[in-house]
Amino acid sequence: MTYFHEEQRFGRWIWALLVVVALATVLPLVGRPIPLAALAFGPIVIALVFVLLALARLDVDIDERGIHIAFHYLWPTRHIPLENIKRAHATEYSPLMWGGWGVHYLFLRGWSFNTGGSEGVLVELNAGPSVMIGSQRAKDLAAAIAKAVAARAGR
Repeated sequence: MTYFHEEQRFGRWIWALLVVVALATVLPLVGRPIPLAALAFGPIVIALVFVLLALARLDVDIDERGIHIAFHYLWPTRHIPLENIKRAHATEYSPLMWGGWGVHYLFLRGWSFNTGGSEGVLVELNAGPSVMIGSQRAKDLAAAIAKAVAARAGR
């Protein structure tokens, strides 16, 4: 049984940031001789980053087995068994305090998976570091985790 499903993609801000980085990389080179290798390699790298982020998608699923966090094309799927969940609660947070957007591990905080925004669910585990899951529907996600944990405990 699926208790929750959410798909998220990086927002417009990532595209604006990539354009700024691309321009900051290219503009200093205007009017200067550019080696052929750099001329060919630079646009390819920028295009690959654009394609990777355009294809990337964060899927969060809650079922009778646990939490499944799939960040397609960026990170292997993370599975958190229900029996390992101590507590999960919706919260506002600063992605920068968790390492930024994407997938990050901070020694004192734990793992974070997000594509933008400032809402998520902090999942505290019985064993291992905490996991922050960014969500556009944080309260629904926390409720679904609680429901799945309660259903497992009732078996």
